[in-house]
Amino acid sequence: MTAAAWHRLEEHCLVVGIYAVAQRLADVLLRMTLQIHTMLFPAIVHRAVDGSTEGQRRLMAKVTRFQLAIGVGLCGTVAATSDVLIHAWVGPDFAAAATVLQLLAVVVVLRAWMGIPGTILKATGHHRYFAGAMSACAVANLLLSIPGVKLFGMVGLAWATVVPVAVLAACCIFPRACRVVGMPVARG
Repeated sequence: MTAAAWHRLEEHCLVVGIYAVAQRLADVLLRMTLQIHTMLFPAIVHRAVDGSTEGQRRLMAKVTRFQLAIGVGLCGTVAATSDVLIHAWVGPDFAAAATVLQLLAVVVVLRAWMGIPGTILKATGHHRYFAGAMSACAVANLLLSIPGVKLFGMVGLAWATVVPVAVLAACCIFPRACRVVGMPVARG
């Protein structure tokens, strides 16, 4: 292997390592914010079996707001202090991970927003729609990642995740869950 090829390989490994640091922290945030809707799945199924649309509606509104409050609080704090946090955790060589972490924190907040609505869709027989929407989001993420990385590096990769997740949350999952529980999207 030539010296130039070795140097390019080292640069690529550093970029992957920097992204991995941000991804690892975002995964921790995601696990912390998604515990509530996982725990409430049986309650949602019970309300669906009983035909309690009003109970589902109240549960969706209250828990989504609560989960968003937790997500925004945690992710906002981590995003605001991302440079200090990353510097303290892995050192100054990974400072570029701060911007990526901020973008991935947005993804975590969006996923927290979709937590209960997604669970409602799965628990009320709309699991195929949910799976199809999630699959389309994954494909869009992949298709956007290729030009995103080439044009903007790891920040482009993070944006390639933010955009389809935002569209999924705002245009697919949340509105459909609102229709299932009989609630106007604006009220949700």
